[in-house]
Amino acid sequence: TNIPPDCLERRETNLRNVGFKFDSARCGGFINYDGHPAKTKADIIKELNHDGERAVFFVDDHPDNCLNVRESFPEAEIWLMSRPFNDNFMHPKIRRARNWSEVFEQSKNFLTD
Repeated sequence: TNIPPDCLERRETNLRNVGFKFDSARCGGFINYDGHPAKTKADIIKELNHDGERAVFFVDDHPDNCLNVRESFPEAEIWLMSRPFNDNFMHPKIRRARNWSEVFEQSKNFLTD
């Protein structure tokens, strides 16, 4: 998530409250916060998946982050969460999600493929 590091704990709580289960969360994106150099989301995924053995399922609301991950992981399942500011973005390999239910359903399919 691309937020200041001191907001990460609140973000983890919010994600768990909507049903996500995860071991950890990281700050990543194109914005630097108070001396914390930015790592792109693709950089973070590379660190976590350094062996390249895991498939990547990525969801974000910013097209630049989706493109960044697509460039580094062309086989990844990438979804753009619809927001008013990204309505005009279209990409043949990046799917659009209207809501979290859609993402949860697709992630179940992704995990069983």
